[in-house]
Amino acid sequence: MGSLQAAEMNEDEYTKLIRIMNSARVCSFSFLCSYDPPEILLVPVVIDNDACEDTTVVQVDCVKDHMLLLQLVQVLSDLNLVIKKAYITSDGNWFMDVFKVTDREGKKLRDQKILDYLKTSLESTACSLTSLRSSVGILPSKDYTLLELTGTDRPGLLSEVCAVLNDLNCNVVKAEVWTHNTRTAAVVQVTDKSTHGAIEDPNHLSKIKALLLNVLKGDSDSSTAKMTVSVGLTHAERRLHQLMLDDRDYEHSVVAEELKKKSRTRVTVLNCSDRDYTAVTVRSKDRPKLLFDTLCALTDMHYSVYHGTVDAGNSEAYQEHYIRPSVGQPVSSEAERRRIIRYLEAAIERRASEGLELELQAEDRIGLLSDVTRIIRECGLSIRRAEITTEGGKAMDTFYVSEMSGNLIDANAVDSLRRQIGHATLRVKQSPALSPKPPEKANTTTFLDGTVIHPGADVPMMVLSSCNQALVDGCTERVSWWGRGGIAMGRGRVELRRIENKINRQVTFAKRRNGLLKKAYELSVLCDAEVAVIIFSSRGKLYEFCSGSSMMRTLERYQKCSYGGSESTIQAKENQLVQSSRQEYLKLKARLEALQRSQRNLLGEDLGSLSIKELDYLEKQLDMSLKEIRSTRTQQMLDQLTDLQRRVCKFKKIFIAFFQRQPNFTAH
Repeated sequence: MGSLQAAEMNEDEYTKLIRIMNSARVCSFSFLCSYDPPEILLVPVVIDNDACEDTTVVQVDCVKDHMLLLQLVQVLSDLNLVIKKAYITSDGNWFMDVFKVTDREGKKLRDQKILDYLKTSLESTACSLTSLRSSVGILPSKDYTLLELTGTDRPGLLSEVCAVLNDLNCNVVKAEVWTHNTRTAAVVQVTDKSTHGAIEDPNHLSKIKALLLNVLKGDSDSSTAKMTVSVGLTHAERRLHQLMLDDRDYEHSVVAEELKKKSRTRVTVLNCSDRDYTAVTVRSKDRPKLLFDTLCALTDMHYSVYHGTVDAGNSEAYQEHYIRPSVGQPVSSEAERRRIIRYLEAAIERRASEGLELELQAEDRIGLLSDVTRIIRECGLSIRRAEITTEGGKAMDTFYVSEMSGNLIDANAVDSLRRQIGHATLRVKQSPALSPKPPEKANTTTFLDGTVIHPGADVPMMVLSSCNQALVDGCTERVSWWGRGGIAMGRGRVELRRIENKINRQVTFAKRRNGLLKKAYELSVLCDAEVAVIIFSSRGKLYEFCSGSSMMRTLERYQKCSYGGSESTIQAKENQLVQSSRQEYLKLKARLEALQRSQRNLLGEDLGSLSIKELDYLEKQLDMSLKEIRSTRTQQMLDQLTDLQRRVCKFKKIFIAFFQRQPNFTAH
């Protein structure tokens, strides 16, 4: 075991010699190795189309670098290849990765150009260790300005962001938006409308940041909204995982618990102490880029995969990975085990989309994205995930949407959406999230007593008479039912109680607030009435409407009408308030004196007035305090001793490893 660890820490001279001898193998990719000094890797890539009947086999052998596995899977994912099976193993300083892949339609790769491009991409990806480690960051670019956004998700947020960017003369050319567990993150590439390049004006960039931060904050705490602006490019999906992890989207909440019940993702973590590995097993619904998301989570937790197996089939995927931390000891605590489970579940569920998929293909124009997202919001739909791309003057966008309140999407809302955007422009993919369209009914008239009149038929007078009576009875019943605690609506009766789901509560508040303000405005216009409405949200944000010249004037009028003629009543209420306040003051004063007296007794003062029983109780209190102090001190000393022992062991291993590298070292 010791020799294996020594081999992992120090590459042998034979490996270095092979790398130098085979540097010509990757010389055609030297443009990627612009870092000093470049460290060339031997990367044999074999693509076999005959070994398997249904899939194309891709095998990569390389010198071990744990970042390389994620980069290889990233190449396969970026080419929209589906990994059906994968085998990952390491031996000493070498890795061997085998992937069985298909295209998105589940077919083998037959096009020779695609196969050549795949091989070239895999070889060039592993060209340099230095460039590999730097590829996760932001690469400088003069073509785009990169915006990174994180904050609390809410319906219509993407529409508001797009509207602000459009007003600031910014054109969105590419974007990725994810939402998970009430959190949202986005990586957006924008250009200046006038120059069609990166935005370089510092004042313009500051204005963009300030306005977008204001949009992200909404009613929530400002600390939850973050935004950065940079002139460069990055891998959007890799960066989104990092942004959502930093935003702690994996933490449990009411919404997270509801989503977890519906999720098919199951993660187990077992410690293999005999081999210094931690075994991680993941069972989940199969989908593209699943392995990439899993490796992103493990890499962000600073774990390296030494061996692994992936098997995807029959709509379910199974992953088994044997991991070790890059620094430190294998997983040994229950808290760390739970942390791995939560991180992996969040990474897998971020991309899982249960909503309705909408595909937009249209001629790109300035303001297109702002218009489309606005129409989606006005149709009562919320965007859960979005992939926005512009190539060759064509906008190719994909939106995953759901109903704002979490119910099935109404087919009529989708029809309205397609009518406004264009049937040829917007394609709707059928999904369980879409409720079936109700069958069209004949143009008949149904009265409250159940009588049905078809078009063109004469209406008897007796029917009209019974209808009038039924209308009166129905109104009486509705008023009576209202008094029992319900609200009658066109779509059914809603029970009057607090909405537990946070998102549903916010959506309902927004809808009914707007409806109330609209009704107040209509009442003031139609009936020439002076109306004032004051609303405070659950977070304390003020919404108001006043038909008069000012809200204060209306409130003064209200005060005069309510209390102007009863000064004696007002005086009596004031006296009652003063009396109750005085009583409360006396109670608090007595409580304060008792606490001060107890504090003096604990300090050994004013003990003469205490009885024997009170002195016994005081003695017990002091004994308990002393025991707690001694216990805490002992625990801290033990913790310090344990930490010192751990550091001694760590330094001992470092010294042994150092002296093993000396030519005349002999272990004792």
